[in-house]
Amino acid sequence: MDINIYEDFLSKAEIEFLTGRKQKSLVIEQLNAMGIPFKRNANGYPIVRRDYDKVKSRTAKTESQNYENNAWRPSVLQV
Repeated sequence: MDINIYEDFLSKAEIEFLTGRKQKSLVIEQLNAMGIPFKRNANGYPIVRRDYDKVKSRTAKTESQNYENNAWRPSVLQV
């Protein structure tokens, strides 16, 4: 599997456009507010995968499925 970082991650310009922010701390704050997952590089700047929307929706589905499976039921109904 070939990994090309230029195709797998958003560029700095794309992240700034997405968040509407240029300052590193404000970019991170906005990404958190938007619920977009990221990792920080050695300089502390956020790195965002291009498929962040798929990762985000996948985790949202599993959280809702866990809630449905673990929903409270009265002991009378438990067999």
